[in-house]
Amino acid sequence: MDVLEEIILNLQKEELRFFDLYAGRMAYKEVRKDLQLLKLIRKHPEKDDSELREVLGYSEEKSNAWYRLRNRLQEDLMNSLHLQHLDEEEYSRILKYLCVAKIQIERNAFKLSYNLLRKAEKSAEKHEQFPLLELIYTELIRLSLKSLLTDPEPYIRKRKENQKRLEQINRMDEVLAALNYRLVKNQRFTKEGQSGLKVLEDLLKEHSTDPTLLNSTTFQIQIYQVMSRLLLQRKEFIDLESYLFRTYSDFQKRGLFTKARHDLKLEMLTWILNTLYSNGKYQQALKEADRLYQAMQEHQHVAYEKYLLFYCNSLVINFVGLRQYPEGIRLIENLLADKSHKISDHYKMMISINLMYLYYLTQNYRKALRVLQRIRISDTHRSASDLLKLKLNLADLILQFEAGDAVLAEEKAERYLKEYSRAKDLPKEDLEFIRLIKALTRYNIPVKDNSMLKRIKALIQSRSESEDIIDYREWLMKWLS
Repeated sequence: MDVLEEIILNLQKEELRFFDLYAGRMAYKEVRKDLQLLKLIRKHPEKDDSELREVLGYSEEKSNAWYRLRNRLQEDLMNSLHLQHLDEEEYSRILKYLCVAKIQIERNAFKLSYNLLRKAEKSAEKHEQFPLLELIYTELIRLSLKSLLTDPEPYIRKRKENQKRLEQINRMDEVLAALNYRLVKNQRFTKEGQSGLKVLEDLLKEHSTDPTLLNSTTFQIQIYQVMSRLLLQRKEFIDLESYLFRTYSDFQKRGLFTKARHDLKLEMLTWILNTLYSNGKYQQALKEADRLYQAMQEHQHVAYEKYLLFYCNSLVINFVGLRQYPEGIRLIENLLADKSHKISDHYKMMISINLMYLYYLTQNYRKALRVLQRIRISDTHRSASDLLKLKLNLADLILQFEAGDAVLAEEKAERYLKEYSRAKDLPKEDLEFIRLIKALTRYNIPVKDNSMLKRIKALIQSRSESEDIIDYREWLMKWLS
């Protein structure tokens, strides 16, 4: 897949709407082949370059025109994305000031360019964008060669100080790269090998002569990010739990959890929740879930919605672990009924899926089906991925079966098979389950037919490439006993 196709297929709805406005900024008399190409790639991502050319009428003799069209569309899309997201990150905003300042220098508008560079400097200092500060100081020093507006001496001193900071940052990167390499190299924990925490301890001892580095807030946060992910990859959950609690407590004592780093606090609490669940500490995880929910209320609920789904999922998996399904249902229903916080339609759908699953576990299949029906009539479901829709359909078949309506389950299985008859990118095992449901309506539990037993066992033993809403492999087990 080429760069253009990847950009187009990764576009979100709001980005497509913005591009429509961007592309329509000028009137064209001729047919917009670039917009036709965009729609064609979105609708038929499986088509290769030659097929796209044929549809749009570009013969071999028009190869140059075809590649010009592709390049123009790619550049327009990149410009549109850049323009749309320009002010979303401080890095981009600072670059904007810097770029406009350079344009004004070329026009001899020195006072304007100086003011823009000063704005960029203040923002870069505030947000610790030290590489950008290097560029800003360089431009301020060069500006002094063209105008007496600026005294270069302060900026020369500032640039030297900033270069020391950059050197320290580079040193951090080197230590983190070494840590990452050693941990990945020793990926599997063995009796002869070292745990991830032991690797970290040894590496920090090597660099204990650099107290500035070790005491750096940025460095400590980066260490946490590397360690938590690698301990997770290595499945060293006991070490990960200990490390997370110790690091969270340390960050809290040092006052790192400011409003600007509130996301870090919520992220760490989420990691703690997931680790406690992995270690089977469901009751403690629920207590930590309360702490996460309280933290989500802080700073005018600035990150409430972002972490709402994590919070909801943690409730579900831990109540499932404790087999306290009704308690999980009650909390999630209260969450959905709470009007004090606005929840996006997407999050409502995902939380409702959790609620449906809990009803399934309590064997309240009719209520689970009602929740599923609400999910399906939502606008969010209509725009959901084909894979998610498939997983919901698989859950539907199981729920219909359990609700005692095997005939309806068979009819739906037949309809789903027709719907997915031309699907190429959906899991083959999932489609086999639909075929199996269609056949199971003619059998009683346990199944005695050898050929059917062989199909059931093969599907149970197959590897799942994607997460199921209701684990149909586990559900099929009852047909064997």
